[in-house]
Amino acid sequence: MELFQPDAVSQVADDSISRLENGGIPVIAEQRLQALRGSASTVFTTDLSVNEFALTQATGVRPVSQVMGSCVFKLPRLRTDGRASRAERRANQLHPGSV
Repeated sequence: MELFQPDAVSQVADDSISRLENGGIPVIAEQRLQALRGSASTVFTTDLSVNEFALTQATGVRPVSQVMGSCVFKLPRLRTDGRASRAERRANQLHPGSV
């Protein structure tokens, strides 16, 4: 589908909306992914440090997929005298108002 033909933009938008409603991805996003598959480079994101990334490269580890998530936890009160524990003070330094 050529994007610059008359009415092509609205057709792409309609197709993209339909795909999204059915759990797919927009037309343009699919085209970008196909272009990436055809190129020699790989694209991924990481939270690895420089040293950790260098180690994965040196050992031949390659990304397989991307995982996203979050972790929520509550530190228990370890003291009964009303004062904050060392863990609570540290957590509050890192994330004010979290404890």
